[in-house]
Amino acid sequence: DLGNTGLRVSDISAGTTRLHQNADPVGFLNAMLDRGVNYLDASPDYAPQSEEIIKAAIKGRDRSKLVIATKFCTQAGHVRQGSSVEHYVEAIESALDLMGTDYIDVAHIHSCDSVERLMDDNVHEAFDRLKEQGKARFLGVSTHTPNLEEVANTAIDSGRFNVMMLAYHHGAWPTQQDIVSRAAERGIGIVAMK
Repeated sequence: DLGNTGLRVSDISAGTTRLHQNADPVGFLNAMLDRGVNYLDASPDYAPQSEEIIKAAIKGRDRSKLVIATKFCTQAGHVRQGSSVEHYVEAIESALDLMGTDYIDVAHIHSCDSVERLMDDNVHEAFDRLKEQGKARFLGVSTHTPNLEEVANTAIDSGRFNVMMLAYHHGAWPTQQDIVSRAAERGIGIVAMK
């Protein structure tokens, strides 16, 4: 289970950063899905093709058995702090269209490097609108920056986040085990990366 979201995710997830570099990316992703991987992590800034590959691979599959995460990004990069609510909303709506799905399970603030960006009122308003419209189910944050501890602790304390995708390296961030424990106590799901 991914925290208190009710989402059942596979132990192994499929990141899509370099998926397009595979000789048969759709076949490769289908092989993973056929073997039980159900968590797909996407982002428009990874590669323009990754979302189209996901669309082709999930076509005809039971969407309710898949967990798809994406980011508040465009192909040009992260939607930055201070962007309009509409720009944040458009980023997720574009991802929905490109992946051929009606909803995203987890919408992450991507590679979050500051508390100010994490708590940008506009991203939170945008997520609330998307959730109300059934286009995004849960709010997440991904972080793997030097400020990981501050960002993660603020996310936990805010009560706004359902999922955190954290770079997992016990040597780089000494309090990481405490962060994971605190998140678990609050029902926040953790996706370990890198």
